[in-house]
Amino acid sequence: MTLRRSGRSLRGGRDDGRDGRSGSLRDGGETSRRDSSGSRDRFHRGGISEDTTDTAAGDADEHAAAGASESADSGDTARQAYAKALGLLSRREHSQRELRRKLDRKGFAADESAAALEDLQRQSFQSDQRFAQMLVRSRVAQGQGPRRILAELRTHGIDDDDAREALEQEGTDWLALARRIHARRYGQSAGRDPQESRRRAAFLLRRGFDAATVRAITHADDVDDSAEEFD
Repeated sequence: MTLRRSGRSLRGGRDDGRDGRSGSLRDGGETSRRDSSGSRDRFHRGGISEDTTDTAAGDADEHAAAGASESADSGDTARQAYAKALGLLSRREHSQRELRRKLDRKGFAADESAAALEDLQRQSFQSDQRFAQMLVRSRVAQGQGPRRILAELRTHGIDDDDAREALEQEGTDWLALARRIHARRYGQSAGRDPQESRRRAAFLLRRGFDAATVRAITHADDVDDSAEEFD
């Protein structure tokens, strides 16, 4: 009787042991699975963070490379603008305004043209004063008067003081020049009538000579040099 109870107790103990072990294993398995899952989650989350960091770093490198490339391109373009302007100056003198206009037509940006012109002026390769003197000599040789030359210098951005100084330095005898131009066109004879004198006066005015000079040569009375209409 006691033995049966002991057997039952023993069997019950074995069963409890199995159940306990099984429960422990089951619990352990769940814990292991939870730990493993948690580790995977943490690793997964860490992987996203690392990938995001790598992507951001890559983007920053690409932006830096793009910026360096743009800076290099800008430097190359500025040097091209300088070389183009220097080539133009090697042929003849140019004013600042004329060079800027030509560089603009070639597609250079305003800041690139400005930097090129600043360098050329600093190196004395470009000078508006030199340009003004060259233009005055050239136009005098073509038989143009001072008013017309001044008007052309203004179109190049040369101020009146520098323009008049260039005219004075040339030392041209404007009356003598006007007589030569008149004689080349009409010969040595005077105008036959007032209408002819006015026609000759208008010609000299369009060449850029002032009213006093024109009256001295044509003897026309109604000479007006207020209008700047030149041939």
